[in-house]
This record gives sequence, structure tokens and C-alpha cells, in this order.
Amino acid sequence: MVKKAQIAQSDFIHGDYHFENIVEETETFTVIDWTNAQLGDKRYDFAWSVFLLKIYGISEKHASLFRSVYISEHSISQDEEEVLEAIACIRWFLFYRKNRIPIRNNTLDKVQKIIKNNPYLNKTLLYT
Repeated sequence: MVKKAQIAQSDFIHGDYHFENIVEETETFTVIDWTNAQLGDKRYDFAWSVFLLKIYGISEKHASLFRSVYISEHSISQDEEEVLEAIACIRWFLFYRKNRIPIRNNTLDKVQKIIKNNPYLNKTLLYT
């Protein structure tokens, strides 16, 4: 999957960009927690953010809105998005196996839904 995604190391990325790493004060937004900042692929930073929104966000609508806004500004194909989502899901599972990820009531159900709907994941042992 990494080969297919053609991951680049050319952009300065946050590395763990999600809405809990954004704080707002008097209508000013600041991105915090830059401990994972590195040269990487901005498409992957995007995929990780959307993945986290899908499983931890208030609703699927928030993930969809964030995705739409990003895609309106940055070119990313559906295939690129799917393979990067698969890589993000595998990363999440690695954290999950080490008990380093929050689990809420329906988190695993949401992850299973992503696996079922992602062509790079739905035929693997992860779904069985």
C-alpha cells in the first residue's frame, strides 16, 4: 500500500492533526502538539485526520465536511484517498494493540465499517 500511495517526504506536516489538537480563543484557532511534526506527505496527514473524525467525531457529517473542504483546495484522487485511509487504519490498529488509543462505545464498530467499505482493507484478515 505504501508503494501504491507513493508517499512523499516533501511537506512539513503535523503528523497527528485532528480537532483535539486545535484550540480556539477569541475566534483565533491555533494548532497545538507538534511533537510528531516532520517532513511527510500532506495527503497522509489529511487521511489520518479524516479517519479520526470518522471514528471519534460527533457525526459522519463533520468528517464529510472536513473532507470536502480539503479536497476543494487540494487535488487527491479517490484511489489515493482510499489507500491512505487504509494506511491510517493500520496505524490506528498498531496503536490499538498497544493500548495507546481511546476506545469509546462504538469506536470498533466504526472502524469495522471503514474496513468493510475500503477496497484495500475489506479483503484482509482485519475484517474477519
